[in-house]
Amino acid sequence: MKGQVQNSTSIPGWKIILRGYLQVVVPSALVFLGTMIAIYYFEVPLHIVVVGGGLVAWRFWLWSIKGWKKWASRKGISQERLFKWSRKGLICFYRHQIVDLYSKEHEQNN
Repeated sequence: MKGQVQNSTSIPGWKIILRGYLQVVVPSALVFLGTMIAIYYFEVPLHIVVVGGGLVAWRFWLWSIKGWKKWASRKGISQERLFKWSRKGLICFYRHQIVDLYSKEHEQNN
């Protein structure tokens, strides 16, 4: 069973969302808060602290969402199903990010 691709319908949507939150949203929020605290420590104006924290967290989100999408791909979750649940869970709204990842992975595997 380990390492075997599961049927995409065997994984419930709530598990897809939970995995996305634990792998993408929560760490991104912690990076945002940590960056804001670190920048604020140097007595920088608050608006720069918020923008700086947002930029660092956004870059981290872009990096971490790739790992979540790769996990979904390994589990055999179709790109349409992943996109549907990522929108419902407020994790990713951009179809092109999911489609691009899948097309690149399928090209490498074939």
